[in-house]
Amino acid sequence: MKIDQLQSQKNGTIALLKLEEDSSNSIKIWCDNHSIKCLNPEDLHCTVLYSRKVVPDLDILNGMNIKFQAKIIEWEKFDKALVLKLDSSKINKLHNIMMNQGGTHDFPEFIAHITVSYDYNDEIPVIIPKITVKFNKLLVEPIDKDFSKKIENDN
Repeated sequence: MKIDQLQSQKNGTIALLKLEEDSSNSIKIWCDNHSIKCLNPEDLHCTVLYSRKVVPDLDILNGMNIKFQAKIIEWEKFDKALVLKLDSSKINKLHNIMMNQGGTHDFPEFIAHITVSYDYNDEIPVIIPKITVKFNKLLVEPIDKDFSKKIENDN
């Protein structure tokens, strides 16, 4: 492992569920049709774990093909981020398994969601997209603290 990789490992471990291309494109198109600022489809994901502590046992899961579905239940703002909250017992269970492997969580409860925009200043949308979100891959990586800034700048 290179020195810069070792340094980034000190920031912790993040686990992301990547959306199937049809799902991410559907969310982007829906947002565009409703004049809602949205990330590029390839940047849409669900964070299952954001642990400030490194969880090396999860490394073997990186790149795993996974078939999960989730129902969009509502819009919410987390600070300046606009998110689609999800209903999925499988995502919640996966989060709990990762926590049991030594992961940490900064919030009182885990809320499965997809961040649509990291810098959203408008009102929370009222209409809920009628899209069944499908996930197909799990990524487990060192935390990049500048991730959301890089993503927002690219969009």
